[in-house]
Amino acid sequence: MNSISQNTIHDTFAAYFKNAVLQNAAYWVSKKLEEGHICLDLEDELFSENNNIDKEKLLSLDLVTTDPQKNIQPFVLFNNKLYLQRYFYYETGIIDKIKTLLSGNTGKKYQNELLKKKQFIENIFKDNINEDQRISWQLIASLSAIINDFVIITGGPGTGKTTTITKFLALLFSIDPGISVSIAAPTGKAAARMNESLANVAEKESNIPEDIRNKINKISAGTIHRLLGVNYHNNSFVHNSENRLKQDVIIIDEASMIDVALMAKLFDAIRDDAKLILLGDKNQLASVEAGSIFGDLCNIPDKSNIINTADVDFYNNFIIDEKQKLPYPESNTENLLAGKIIELQHSYRFDLKYDIGKFSSLVIAGITGENQLLYPYEKCGNKVQCVKISEDYNDPVFNDYLKYYEEYASEEDIEKAFEKLKKSMILCVVREGTYGFKTYNRLVEKHLESKGLINSDGIFYHKQPVMITSNDYNLGVFNGDIGIIRKDDDTEQMYIYFQDDKEGIRKFPVVNITSFDTVYAMTIHKSQGSEYDNVVVVLPGDENIHILSRELIYTAVTRARKNVLILSKKEVLIQAVKRKINRISGIKERIV
Repeated sequence: MNSISQNTIHDTFAAYFKNAVLQNAAYWVSKKLEEGHICLDLEDELFSENNNIDKEKLLSLDLVTTDPQKNIQPFVLFNNKLYLQRYFYYETGIIDKIKTLLSGNTGKKYQNELLKKKQFIENIFKDNINEDQRISWQLIASLSAIINDFVIITGGPGTGKTTTITKFLALLFSIDPGISVSIAAPTGKAAARMNESLANVAEKESNIPEDIRNKINKISAGTIHRLLGVNYHNNSFVHNSENRLKQDVIIIDEASMIDVALMAKLFDAIRDDAKLILLGDKNQLASVEAGSIFGDLCNIPDKSNIINTADVDFYNNFIIDEKQKLPYPESNTENLLAGKIIELQHSYRFDLKYDIGKFSSLVIAGITGENQLLYPYEKCGNKVQCVKISEDYNDPVFNDYLKYYEEYASEEDIEKAFEKLKKSMILCVVREGTYGFKTYNRLVEKHLESKGLINSDGIFYHKQPVMITSNDYNLGVFNGDIGIIRKDDDTEQMYIYFQDDKEGIRKFPVVNITSFDTVYAMTIHKSQGSEYDNVVVVLPGDENIHILSRELIYTAVTRARKNVLILSKKEVLIQAVKRKINRISGIKERIV
């Protein structure tokens, strides 16, 4: 084996195989999985220069197959990519389900119904055109989701993904009042955010009739695990290819967070004649586990929002202003996903005139020039959506963020305490060490103790904010849920309180909670699907940490609504923005 450090899980896996060629290949397939890739690309020049994996020798081995349907083996070599069998099946299942959904005709039956609803459509979308946005992609995305049975709607924070889904549901229920819909997300926190956003949008949209608004409000988003149903006896899901979900429409939020294994199991459980809509931000961090399926799918078209000629004609029926009509494509594309991946392009939250919008757009474009990325964001003052970059980890500005925690710890009313907890959050790249979230949690605790606001002795303490780190279906709390611990004045017993959009405030004795972290600070990965008024981003002091990337910085900065303080050496920040996550899969070649 080439340049392989000993005593790793990859060595152990490789040691199961006696053939030296297969040992080397097994090691690297295992290592690539740990790094988030689905497979090993044998044509990757950087990889092949340093590793002698001979394709022809692999093909001669009994344990490697090129046709897993006829010859089941542990390794699959397909399109010059080497997979573990299970991951090839995951990828195949996802591709096959997409093709099945897109070959169906269930969405096309709605076209005539939509034409009858032109006035209704005009009413609910009339507020979605802006001076800097010629085309209402929210309208196009909603129409596409009606007439197609597989659609991806992507866009950055504040581009209106939830608004689009709300209006899509209004359209859908106006055409088919009895249709069944479920919404799910990877985490309980993301599902709660979707419930909150959906209710807020439905309430604000005065052009949606009351009966349809009531239908939308009755939809309650939950976790994907809850949707599929967990079989605790064998750690499998209740719903699968043998027991499909009954719902006609499945909407999945924060889809960028879903790894290939969970995505494959979700797709497997969806009926072949159902409708599937994936929502997410293609520029956000990919899943912690292997695969970046959402991003892979979004990047299949040469560029976003390419609509086939026939669909252009149909969509333009609903656009009155000639200046806003869709243009015809320069050439008809045979891409299976053309017109099924819609990117919302106008941010209603971040104006490019202000720091957060400007900075995040530079980050995702990989622009690192001194006068651009490191533009001197020195003093925020009363500026809107401010970004400050400081190489001083003890920058006095950090104390301004600590004041928000003082407000939280001083609040006696539990509902107001939850709101004040959303005013500020410290986001770290790592868990442990000088720059880890555990260190910053302790830093905030010491500060609050110095003010006489908390006493953090013990595993649990009064006013402690916590994040649940594993699902508990009996209690109805999930990985990512935020709770607040309070001591009962009468009994002295500790309870943990949760916000629930449907039930209000819920509480349980803390003895029921077994897996949690204190959460004045959290990792950037855990922050996905959340929003805070003010965010501190703490980058490690070593630019060579492999998990630093532009997607990580973008995700962290766009969690903030108002202000961002980035604590980082400038060279670390520059190197992070230069590094783009490119996970290997066979999705693009196989689906095209």
